[in-house]
Amino acid sequence: MRLWALLLLATAVASGTARAAAAEAPYALLSGYTMTSWTATDGSSIGPVYALAQDRDGYLWIGTTGGVVRFDGARFTRWDALHMAALPHADVRALSLARDGTLWVGSDRLAGAVTVTALRGGSAVTVAKGSPPHDAVTSLLEDHGGTVWAVSGGVLYRLRDGAWDSCATGAMAHAAVVSVREDARGALWAATRQGVFRTSDGESFELVAEGIARETSESADGTLWMTDPSHGVRRRGAPTPAIGMDGWGNRLLHDSRGNLWVATTGQGLWRLRAGAASSAPLIELATNQTGLSSNAVQTLLEDRDGNIWVGTMLGLHSLTPQQLTPLAPGTVVRTVLPVLRAIDPRLREVAATLGASPFRVLGTVDLSLALRSFGLAVGFAFAASLGEFGATSFLARPDRPTLPVVIFGLDAALVAFALFRSSQRRAS
Repeated sequence: MRLWALLLLATAVASGTARAAAAEAPYALLSGYTMTSWTATDGSSIGPVYALAQDRDGYLWIGTTGGVVRFDGARFTRWDALHMAALPHADVRALSLARDGTLWVGSDRLAGAVTVTALRGGSAVTVAKGSPPHDAVTSLLEDHGGTVWAVSGGVLYRLRDGAWDSCATGAMAHAAVVSVREDARGALWAATRQGVFRTSDGESFELVAEGIARETSESADGTLWMTDPSHGVRRRGAPTPAIGMDGWGNRLLHDSRGNLWVATTGQGLWRLRAGAASSAPLIELATNQTGLSSNAVQTLLEDRDGNIWVGTMLGLHSLTPQQLTPLAPGTVVRTVLPVLRAIDPRLREVAATLGASPFRVLGTVDLSLALRSFGLAVGFAFAASLGEFGATSFLARPDRPTLPVVIFGLDAALVAFALFRSSQRRAS
């Protein structure tokens, strides 16, 4: 009974500590995904990844420096190694797959040439009729009616009936457009430096949200989200920032699980969990300190299997959802990290002045002050595991124990041993 009382007490205290820590630092490390990387460090020379698209055969197409690359999960193959039709040698900044299988490619400026190319059946076709785009393309899509939209040089272009024309009229006359997307209802959303514009007929645009926005996305409940140059992401109509972090949002993605992914230009990849508290959602981060090749994230894609693909300035990553989610993810980090940050640096300086080595300083100052918080976090994580234990213990058999039962047995044994050793020390 004494053991259970101590565990319950640790649970209550750690719960309060974890809530306080979360309030101080509204973020945690990204959990629940296995990251696979293709970077120069891993032996891949893919380079910067600016755009991603998946075709009907499951191949991943990558827009990168110097052209288009196809990835089959093991090998990167450039377009010119697959087909005879040559592509202009330029960085590819945007990709979009049409319903008929055509891959639309948007590239950097090409010395006056049209910067949108259609790849179809091994051929590369460029449409020059009308007023085509000649500047760097930052966004491409084909809408439900078959019209192709491209953002080039801050202007929104449209390809229909075999000819290009620009949409720099009316409300969009002075808007510097960055991206365009189509929602499930067929409405078009244009993110610009002057705000977010919407059109239902492809002709007349209306301003629906002010402020700089590079990209927009819509959640399952119809909430409009847009990138933010100061706080990474914001909700339409929200009087205050949705999150308490600073960052320059670059790309947005709502995945099939309802999570919101935010690609930033220098603060890594963020995930806002589905169902998180709207007042202060907890953000999970992936940065170059946790395996990401670069904190400058350029593009995001969810494939047909629910994997999240991430393109950065230094390579490509895939995030595969884990079948087994770690128990109490981030609890130890969110509990111990604020304690370490609160340690007065003068304590370390005094210890070093008295002749302590860096390892001695770490042991006598940092670890000694954070030891209690670490113990409380471990107790809280153990208590959280009991919930899963109760739900699955009836499935266990003596010869085939379930994983939570094994974890419970190991944790209980470790806690009992620690308490036993502590009582021995007090007795001596």
